[in-house]
Amino acid sequence: MKTRSLLLSSALLLGACGRGPAADFEAGFPTEEMVRVETPTSNGQGLTAAGGNVQAQGPGEQAGFYAFTRNATDAVNGATAGVLRHVRDVVRHPPTTLTENQAVWGPHSDALHKRAWRMTVTRVGEGVHEYKAEAKDKTQDDSTFVTVLSGTHTTAKDATSGEALENYGNGTFTIDFDASATLPEHNPNDMGKAIFTYSRVSPASQVTVSVQFLQMRDAASEQRIDANYRYASTPGEGGQFDFAMLKNIDAQAQLERMSIRSRWMESGAGRSDVRLTNGDMGGGTVTLNECWDTGFLSRYFRVSASTSEWNMSYGTEATDCAFQPASYFEE
Repeated sequence: MKTRSLLLSSALLLGACGRGPAADFEAGFPTEEMVRVETPTSNGQGLTAAGGNVQAQGPGEQAGFYAFTRNATDAVNGATAGVLRHVRDVVRHPPTTLTENQAVWGPHSDALHKRAWRMTVTRVGEGVHEYKAEAKDKTQDDSTFVTVLSGTHTTAKDATSGEALENYGNGTFTIDFDASATLPEHNPNDMGKAIFTYSRVSPASQVTVSVQFLQMRDAASEQRIDANYRYASTPGEGGQFDFAMLKNIDAQAQLERMSIRSRWMESGAGRSDVRLTNGDMGGGTVTLNECWDTGFLSRYFRVSASTSEWNMSYGTEATDCAFQPASYFEE
């Protein structure tokens, strides 16, 4: 019994260090870091929630669309966090079965959780894996597993050593919140699906993440809607985040279609260009433009139509904007 315990401890240690026989499969799916969307902060400044509606700010106040962009990135990051963390918890254990081209972990469940998980990673090419994470009510038999996460991942490798780079790679995956909602311990607000496409292949390369949310819950309307997000950043050069959704902008009854393109420099200074259509726009299109400085304070604001919610303008584009001219997200 003592010898068996020592062997099991060694296997766990090797697996944790990435040197065990399943190491290739453990690197065969994305980590939370690979698909994280980041916007700039300054001197550790945090950001409180912007609330249900975007509000026009005054000059020298925190830029409203910077805040809204930060909250949108939180929505993208939050969609992946729980599922990918659960998957990582599962593969901390030795695989249940291991063959030349496939590793299976589970079923596994923590003592105080109501779900059981099973992870399957299959090698389909050199450094390329397909995977699926399944979950079930731990009191039910294995025939009740449903797929919560599935995708394909290509592991990035060091150009010199050929070794896999931790937290780098590219691929695509789908999170099925509707499937998750059939299981215990689900968030009642989670619904729909999220399709991610990502590329983060080296510390110096451009990072791209695009997400298509399908039939997700909209807090403003209590209805299911679709939303699109696209993110790109290059180390040392700033980034860009595009997103489009339904949003009640003017506090009237109807929802407007809002698309935003936010761009920022490495210093944090940036700009948002917004297009509003449908809803209470009277069949027309309204554009809004806001620029902020390195402290995320609003310096320039323009709106193409006068409304009770957006009735101010200030600043000079030529001197107060890090980016010129306006650039709008075309879905």
